[in-house]
Amino acid sequence: MKLKSLSLALMLLSLQAMAAVQESTQQGTRTSSSSQVSTTTQELQQQAGQWGLSEEDYRRYRTLMEGPRGIQSPGLDPLTVLGIEARTDAERRVLAEKWVKAE
Repeated sequence: MKLKSLSLALMLLSLQAMAAVQESTQQGTRTSSSSQVSTTTQELQQQAGQWGLSEEDYRRYRTLMEGPRGIQSPGLDPLTVLGIEARTDAERRVLAEKWVKAE
């Protein structure tokens, strides 16, 4: 009986430790994400301007790259990502024209 109680106590302690580690990792991820998002407006304008994009479009690109698109295709440029994720045919056409000019 003591062995079962001891085993149960050890399992609970290890689960608690794993939960604490996971929570700590998530907090670290949130901190690094927030520091990445804190890019100044001037830097954002500069990066957007390099691709001929508005700040809003460049912000959308960065948001997309923080999600599944960034995991699936981490090396894609902003014009390609926004073209793939375009919301309308007109938007896709404009981005394709910018991409051709950039090449």
